Amino acid sequence: MKIIQTCCSILILFTALTTAASAQTTIKNFDKVDSSGTILRGAQPGTKVAELKKMKVASVLIIKKQTKTEVDEEVEALRDLGIKSKVIPMEWDHADVKKLCHQVVEAVKLLQEAKAKGVKTYFHCTLGQDRTGTVAGLFRMVDQKWTAARAFKEEMCTHGYSDGAPGKPARIVKEIEKSLTPIFLALSKSYSPSTGLNPSACNRITMPASIPTCKKLE
Repeated sequence: MKIIQTCCSILILFTALTTAASAQTTIKNFDKVDSSGTILRGAQPGTKVAELKKMKVASVLIIKKQTKTEVDEEVEALRDLGIKSKVIPMEWDHADVKKLCHQVVEAVKLLQEAKAKGVKTYFHCTLGQDRTGTVAGLFRMVDQKWTAARAFKEEMCTHGYSDGAPGKPARIVKEIEKSLTPIFLALSKSYSPSTGLNPSACNRITMPASIPTCKKLE
């Protein structure tokens, strides 16, 4: 009986901690990408950058190309709050796949370094779904030894990757299937626990005969 009560208490505590983590911010698609909460993901914070400061985020990795002035404005706002930032101008639309692949590898490496140094880091693209999902999925693999299948389903699709987001325009889904998904497949296939992600995989990306989609997993 005591064992059951103890198990229930642990479950309740875990649920409470998870809920508390999500309640820290109103930034969309926010979540932890490791159990310690050192690496965080989500959408572009916009006017909510101050919430990152409250969560004691020390660094922000912006993985999107500026479309107007939003990236410059965020970098300035972060600087005013004393938060460091790094920009990797990833494109998803008509992207140079080889270049984008190397940028994904760079982003994962930066997150690994931040985790190793204990630097609380938040990373995002625009909606926190596709570019963010690809990086998050691969980070789960190298940091927590997740399989590619688990990373795709639990980390990527769960947060709206590709067709995993209801109502996402078909044109965007098609572009993601031509760029980010082949990149994820190539890098995850070349991944080795001893050597990590293999950047040379970026030089030989091809369209797979069958593209995995979130809807196929439902």
